[in-house]
Amino acid sequence: MQWITSTERRELRVLWTVVIAAGIATCSALSDEPRDQPRPSLALSCLDVPFLSVSLSSPKRDMMPATRFVVTDPIGRKAGEHQKGNTIPRSRYAEIVEIPKLPLRSKALAVEICNAQQL
Repeated sequence: MQWITSTERRELRVLWTVVIAAGIATCSALSDEPRDQPRPSLALSCLDVPFLSVSLSSPKRDMMPATRFVVTDPIGRKAGEHQKGNTIPRSRYAEIVEIPKLPLRSKALAVEICNAQQL
């Protein structure tokens, strides 16, 4: 059995700090709390699982639409404006930018569901 050195212990501490910070960032990205700026779409973080996005945009995609909506899955869970309680897992209702490099021309209001269940 080998013991870890103090240098290795420091490196592990730094690694765990980064892992915990990334976990916190991921949890806050998946939260349903409003933010001042539109967020990038969840699409790039759901590459290996089914992804569903339902969005509304203005004709020129340069401002957020005034319309709000709710999505309901086949078993009654919901995602959308003011939904609490029985919500769709790994879903987010938010103002987003669909193309991060063109944030002024790709604004939308969306319900995004990562790992959407297929029935």
